[in-house]
Amino acid sequence: MKILNTTIRVVNWIIVITTLATIAADVYVNIKDIEAVTNNMGYLFPMLGILIKTFAVVKNQLSIRQLIEDIHINIDRLRYSSDLGVLTKIRTTLFYQNFDYFAIATILSGTVIALIAMSAETETKLALRGIFPYNITVSPTYEIAFFMQFWTVFMCCLWILILESSIIELIRWTNVQLVVLQANFEHCQDWQMPRASFNMSKKNYNTIRNYKYFKVSDEQTLIQSYIPFNDEEANVQKDSFALRFKTCLKHYRRIIDHVKKYNEFFSILQFFSVFITCSFVCFCLFQIVLAEMLHISQYNCGWESQLNRNDRHFVVNALIQSKQPLQITAGKFFVLSLETYLKVIKNSYSYFAILNTVHGNNDNE
Repeated sequence: MKILNTTIRVVNWIIVITTLATIAADVYVNIKDIEAVTNNMGYLFPMLGILIKTFAVVKNQLSIRQLIEDIHINIDRLRYSSDLGVLTKIRTTLFYQNFDYFAIATILSGTVIALIAMSAETETKLALRGIFPYNITVSPTYEIAFFMQFWTVFMCCLWILILESSIIELIRWTNVQLVVLQANFEHCQDWQMPRASFNMSKKNYNTIRNYKYFKVSDEQTLIQSYIPFNDEEANVQKDSFALRFKTCLKHYRRIIDHVKKYNEFFSILQFFSVFITCSFVCFCLFQIVLAEMLHISQYNCGWESQLNRNDRHFVVNALIQSKQPLQITAGKFFVLSLETYLKVIKNSYSYFAILNTVHGNNDNE
């Protein structure tokens, strides 16, 4: 079974790498055609990024699997907690997890279907550009090229679905433990109050079973007691502030170790994702900047020596038209331009700073 899995994995990699090589060859051949290069980069960069991720995940699969188990082992215990706030947090995270998976799967399925439909409209009857070492206009080489491109897109979408959703959920479940730990720090001072247990009441069971995301009250999300992460912490004979605080520090150290391991596995991959996204945006913005410079090219076309006085009004009309920029819009909300991109980056940091300040003030209160 292991040999079969390895063989399938290698075959998939060969097909994907070969397809990416044909796209890269098209970039090289049409390097002076900015439109063709941008079109190719729109596929080449994301596919290359997800391919690198799969290599990294396969290389560290045992360590990543251990990290997943270390994170989920505490969640598996917390889902039996007697505290309704913890149960609600876990149930809400499950809702987000299912929603993420469904949304990503829907988008990726639409991408595959759209690319297949697009292939019928292209000159080569292929969804992607590419330079092949054989004639793809005849059968069966056309079918081979079509299958390679389809399989590459399908596998990349499947890898995205598996890897990206898994990474997102690792972060989500780590956040659940951080929320519980934050509540535990706050309940250290209530050390005379009993801790929560792993005996879920019938009432809490029915509440979680009938969970409705849009009907969850604020009171239901509150963690009302000190939450143990295992049976040993639940069965403490002599409780105290110091004992609770030390236990919180132990779990905080554990979560820090999890985050460090996460960074060891995924930080470089996250860098590639950001780099690839920003590079593609730069390519698109560069084309928009070129379009915005059209009026300069019109004015410098040599009209003063080529047109007589009666025909020079054509130049005036052309310049007036070119002053109205070509715009790519996102719905009717904003224009995709270099100025908009810079504003988004600037405002994103501003909003982050505001949220961070508000959150800090709430903690102080």
